[in-house]
Amino acid sequence: MVLRIGDLYVVNAYILPVNARSMRKYHLWQDLTPWATFKNLVHELITTGVQFTIHGDLNARVGPYAPNLPWHSPCIADDIACNARGTELLDLCQRYGLFLVNGSIDIPGTHSGMTYFHRRNPDFHGEQSTVDYTIASYSARRRVQCMDILPRDFISNHEAVQTVLRVQRTMAASALPVQMHLQRSDLQAPRETEFDEWMQEMLADAMDEDDLASFTYGTSFPSISRTKQVYVDGSCLRQASTHAASGAGIFWGPNNPANKGVRVPGRL
Repeated sequence: MVLRIGDLYVVNAYILPVNARSMRKYHLWQDLTPWATFKNLVHELITTGVQFTIHGDLNARVGPYAPNLPWHSPCIADDIACNARGTELLDLCQRYGLFLVNGSIDIPGTHSGMTYFHRRNPDFHGEQSTVDYTIASYSARRRVQCMDILPRDFISNHEAVQTVLRVQRTMAASALPVQMHLQRSDLQAPRETEFDEWMQEMLADAMDEDDLASFTYGTSFPSISRTKQVYVDGSCLRQASTHAASGAGIFWGPNNPANKGVRVPGRL
């Protein structure tokens, strides 16, 4: 997912693990592997010249290593393992000049720790790793104000990663980058799936028409308002003179407490 927030493009990415069962069946739902699609996205962002950051679970482990770039700061990491995709991620960062925020000594915050824990035994060191990252393009690296890997809440087996970015909220029309074409035109999600139809049939058997409409679209309230008639008028004394005075009247009906006569403030 790619969002444009002000003058910054923010990418949220999830790449399946290499050994995931669904990873081996990617060809059933797209032509490119998820990792190849991610690399193509990075290439297009770089080619377009926009400033961008990447956030998400890449299922890559880079260990304590940083991209081999002269301007990149050293990194500190609790996860010292580097897997094959981690090596590919480092190569990708080096090729396109990307800044790896995790563990960077130049970025404030606590972000050198593990981001994944085994749900059943989170203290088992063999099931801990760093697979969630924040990455910035070279031109956007100064926008990263701080990053923190938040404490475990034991609800998910991934830790929340909080990154503070500096964004310019407005841009001149002439400064907007060329529109990218990142959406595949051949992918069209059906408006209603078989599951949707099955749910509608099941609900229709359990509810009458009014209850079903209320459940599907929310409660509706009949209009209880009636047409109301109100009279307003204004006048001005001594027009076009330095002593002009004006006022206005609001009339809802005889003896109505909402009736008002007011003087228009200010001087002409």
